[in-house]
Amino acid sequence: MNLYLRFLRVLLTALSSTRLAPFETSVVHLRTWPVDVDVRRANNGRYVTLMDLGRLDYLCRTGVLREIVRRRWQPLVAGLTIRYRRSLVLLRRFELHTRVVWWDARFVYFEQRFVQGGHTAAVSLLRTALHDGRRTVPTGELVTAFGFPPVPPPCPEAIRRWTGVDEAMATDQPLVPTG
Repeated sequence: MNLYLRFLRVLLTALSSTRLAPFETSVVHLRTWPVDVDVRRANNGRYVTLMDLGRLDYLCRTGVLREIVRRRWQPLVAGLTIRYRRSLVLLRRFELHTRVVWWDARFVYFEQRFVQGGHTAAVSLLRTALHDGRRTVPTGELVTAFGFPPVPPPCPEAIRRWTGVDEAMATDQPLVPTG
């Protein structure tokens, strides 16, 4: 139930907030609740769940969500990596910063950052796509529909490195040989 209430709060706040340009950062103010934690610190899986709220705010405030709903596209997370640096502490406020950093022919890449007490608690890169029921919508079509610039910014080195590792994981074979 807690996530439904947070979802509604983020959605209603986003609908009444100032519009964001494509590369601006969305900031959602949240609190670490008892349902988020194992003992006193946020559960690692909860970070990934909360990241949905940051993307919801970003998509609303850039006008992208309206276009996704209109075209009946379905958002998909195609992959993510997260680096936990500090724990989110029970009952303390934190901010979730979300921004688009790059796109290629298939995916749009987001950076999401959890900030508590002025320190980064976790940072994530994730790759998303939209599906129209038959196919993955090419990003060229997305950026046109969303009014984004036709050419992405230069690819960040962190994404280049991550996609290299991700390609190695795309096999059915063990990453480390057994034996």
